[in-house]
Amino acid sequence: MTTTEPTTEDLGYTLLGCVSLVLNHVTDGNRLGQDLAPVLTAARLRRVRDDLEVATLTGSALDVPREDAELILLALVGTQRLLEDGGRIKGPPDLLGAVSLPQVRAAVRHVMDVLDRPPRLVVQQA
Repeated sequence: MTTTEPTTEDLGYTLLGCVSLVLNHVTDGNRLGQDLAPVLTAARLRRVRDDLEVATLTGSALDVPREDAELILLALVGTQRLLEDGGRIKGPPDLLGAVSLPQVRAAVRHVMDVLDRPPRLVVQQA
């Protein structure tokens, strides 16, 4: 976990981590999933997670439709609220390392900036 602005690589892992965490909440019937359903359906989140995973693991560019960028933003904001409220996240160490509050906040700002310049979100690995 860093105190500096996240790098492009950090951003990719943060996006993947948040989508994965929210997918777990949705499929477990957690309150977060109930609040945001049917927007954050498990099928949509799985698709976005799989796309993010390919981009994160291969270092390739990810070009997603606006709808997917909005799903990613909802996942980020949901995770940010959970962290700000003192919620505890269960997950593997690499996932937890990718989802620190500063990184999530930076990712939220990035995706919001991208959505102000529609229609594409591009995440590239350094």
